Amino acid sequence: MAFKKFHKVISDNFLTCHICLHKYEDPRVLPCYHTFCLTCLDQQVAASRTGRNITCPVCRQEAPVPPGGLEKLARISFLSKRTMLDFLTKEDDDVVVCRDCILTKHNKHNCVDIADVAETHKEDIESAFNNLSKNISLFENAESEISMQQKAAIDDVSKTVTDIEQQEADIIEEVQRISAQLIAEAKDHATTLVKSLEAEKDGVQLQKVSIHRTCEFAKQLVQHGSDTEVMMHAKHIQARMKELRKLKPTFPAETQDSTSNEENIPVKCFVLVKKYKWLNTASLVNEFDSNIGYLWDISCSQSGTIYLVYNQPGKLTAISPSHKVIFQVHVPDPRGVTVLSDDRLVVTCRDGCRVYSSSGEHVQTFGQGDMSYPQGVTVDNDGHILVCDRNNKCICVYDAVKYHLINKITVPMCKAPRYIAVLPCRDTIVASAFDEHCVYGVTPKGDVVFQCGTLGESGSGDRYLRFPWGVCTDSVGHIFIADQYNNRVVVLTSDGQLLRYVMGRQQDSVPLCVTIDTKGHLLVGDIGGK
Repeated sequence: MAFKKFHKVISDNFLTCHICLHKYEDPRVLPCYHTFCLTCLDQQVAASRTGRNITCPVCRQEAPVPPGGLEKLARISFLSKRTMLDFLTKEDDDVVVCRDCILTKHNKHNCVDIADVAETHKEDIESAFNNLSKNISLFENAESEISMQQKAAIDDVSKTVTDIEQQEADIIEEVQRISAQLIAEAKDHATTLVKSLEAEKDGVQLQKVSIHRTCEFAKQLVQHGSDTEVMMHAKHIQARMKELRKLKPTFPAETQDSTSNEENIPVKCFVLVKKYKWLNTASLVNEFDSNIGYLWDISCSQSGTIYLVYNQPGKLTAISPSHKVIFQVHVPDPRGVTVLSDDRLVVTCRDGCRVYSSSGEHVQTFGQGDMSYPQGVTVDNDGHILVCDRNNKCICVYDAVKYHLINKITVPMCKAPRYIAVLPCRDTIVASAFDEHCVYGVTPKGDVVFQCGTLGESGSGDRYLRFPWGVCTDSVGHIFIADQYNNRVVVLTSDGQLLRYVMGRQQDSVPLCVTIDTKGHLLVGDIGGK
């Protein structure tokens, strides 16, 4: 904003020095063609404390101070009030000479009036100026686009904050509801338990009193009873005491602790009660058709560029956020793609893993000899590159700086693992097993933590997948599976539980690959490249 105001001052005050904002005094022009007072430039160089370079206050371009000092910079006379002498120019080298000096120093040169030559140069300059002026609209368009993106970013963060606040309210409401329910259950449980224990206590007390009274009677009979009384009660009292001796008090079983714990409150209350809104109301927001060929994988950069790999024909294509083709390059038998950063991406193909720049330049290839059939590729939470080796039933882990192999994770449960993704905030790797109609969650040690689908059986029910292909995850841990021949995308929780379906047969689409863009949208590529 400050630069914008400064630019307006410069444009509206062409005859004003951009430093002191007064009319020029001895104006001098820098190599970048911005003009300043000689005194102002001198102060600028002094302030820089180097004395060797001067930085243009307008465009920030650096220029060396010419030998002999700033006074050697070209003086712009048409910006000052000086009166010019009559000049001529030498026809052969365009050197300007004084009219009076022709007779003495330049009498052997062909000279013409400077006005004639200057007029020609003016025409050339004006033509170049007109051509250059056309570029201004390009920068205005770029400025407008940036402004729109700034507004979109501000609107997006505002919406995100609103969503988070709503999620906070939903979490509090849900926890309060469950808390009230658990408290009521705990009180009911305690009331029932206390009544039961009270009844047991009454029974124990009655038995205790009965024993006590019998013992007391027997004691008094022995100490004070007559022989006749002893003989009268002897058999009955002994039988009664024998009967009472068989009684044993009933000790209540240890009661379960009714204190609430995390298992009582659903896990969702400890993360996000309200998931992304679109998970409940999924709707199509945009679509485009590449019309190129057989799409195999898709990935999206932080800047919004979409990268697509087409196995037939073998191409890597970059698409802008406005769905314009940025570049297309040939890749031998491409299979998977992932973005490392806004300036690098990795494509798996016949000859290993190729690293490309964001402009489509092939930087290097790695993984040759490590894998038999590299296919799915992704990046884990530590920045390592994970590549799915379909034929060897393993996942190769590479350093993302020098591209050295650092680990191999075996996934023997997959006959031919195809595509992989990594859950955020945990080390679970999601791998699609195309031939087994399953998707697995595995640890870096190869242990299975969940399975989606019925092994070896395809179907359209909730327990089935039909030739799953691409997989991806979002920032809160949802898992998305391209269940291609069920014409749907399956959405799972981070522990592999079915959450819902996106798309369906009504879309008449065969989803093959999935990814999440920077706005949180789910991008789905179908088998025909749409």
